[in-house]
Amino acid sequence: MQENTNQTPSKFGRWLKTSVTAQMIIVGILILILLIPLSFVQDLIDERSSRQEGVIEEINEKWGNAVNVYGPIMKVPYKEYTEEVTYKAGSKVPIKTVKTNIRYFYLFPENLDNQATAQSKILKRGNFESSVFTAQMHFTGKYVHPSLEEKGIIPKDVLWKKATIEVRTTNLKGIKNELRFDLNKKSYAFETKAQSGDGRNSYYDVLSTNFLDLPDTNSLIETLFSFTMKFNGSKEISLIPIGKTTTMKMKS
Repeated sequence: MQENTNQTPSKFGRWLKTSVTAQMIIVGILILILLIPLSFVQDLIDERSSRQEGVIEEINEKWGNAVNVYGPIMKVPYKEYTEEVTYKAGSKVPIKTVKTNIRYFYLFPENLDNQATAQSKILKRGNFESSVFTAQMHFTGKYVHPSLEEKGIIPKDVLWKKATIEVRTTNLKGIKNELRFDLNKKSYAFETKAQSGDGRNSYYDVLSTNFLDLPDTNSLIETLFSFTMKFNGSKEISLIPIGKTTTMKMKS
């Protein structure tokens, strides 16, 4: 019995050293043991990453989000007439009435130039930080009189004195200056309107002027404009190139 007891560990030890199966089992056990702390580390990384994204989003929300500017667009009303035919009770004689409707066409700049400057800074909260900026965008450009006949609009039906200017932006609360639109040496203040609801532009906030003091005539050839926007923002600055020619120069 003593001889058999001494032989058993010796055979098991040789089996552990020489058996490929035994080595694979041991390696598998070690991998499983090591995966336990790795899972805790991965959970910690995910939690810190999620926390960092939340803090950065909170900082940016208070300071100012990404900036996207779409404009300026001249919104011009005009009259459109529709004919309605009705009949009196018991009569086959038609009665024609003309109804006047107000429609709008949108005039985009012939050229749009933007001179922008930006200064960046780091905002910290705890162990997390976010890169933000303060920027100023100065716009200049001009409108030219549209070819109304090509749009099927009768020139005398255009209500030039009720035209307005619209600027749409994704960072309305980040604006830090009083916005005024200078047009032909006259200045107009912007007011906030309801959010744009025209499809792809529905995420823009809309700024609009009061009625423009434009000549109620078809002799409008060129209309020069300028305005400045100063705002706090983060992530990016972008400008929708709505002008026939659009340029943007950035300085830091």
